[in-house]
Amino acid sequence: MKGLWIAIIPSAFIPCYMAYKDHQTIFHDLNSALPFIGVVSLIIFVIFLFLKMEITTIITEEYIQVQYFPFNLKPKTIYWNELASFETRTADCLKEYWGWGYKGTKKNRSYTAYGDYGLQLTFTNGNRLFIGSQKKEELESAIESLKGKIE
Repeated sequence: MKGLWIAIIPSAFIPCYMAYKDHQTIFHDLNSALPFIGVVSLIIFVIFLFLKMEITTIITEEYIQVQYFPFNLKPKTIYWNELASFETRTADCLKEYWGWGYKGTKKNRSYTAYGDYGLQLTFTNGNRLFIGSQKKEELESAIESLKGKIE
């Protein structure tokens, strides 16, 4: 997934550069350049957000805390008593959630950056949340150590 951004970033600047070259002669003052500067600034900001995208998960005996920056500015805390079940599993993100990222519906949501492995949470109200992880062994170890204490 990160390799994709290496291709996207330069391709975002090519149209900006071409627009600048085409309109270079009309940029006589700052006011005529403001729309171009605004578009370039917006593109840079969006690229920065995508490069900073990160899922942070903290698992303790009391709760799971997850934050998918920039979609969740504050961490979301899920207490174990809110869950009907939880398990580590491999998901087919394309079929189940229509891809990777902050995806799904209110009842069946997914937080994944890339990959298909993670923690499946099923809430007592029937809603589900899949939290992706690139640290398979750490996640499995943490969940296994908690299974006897929580359930």
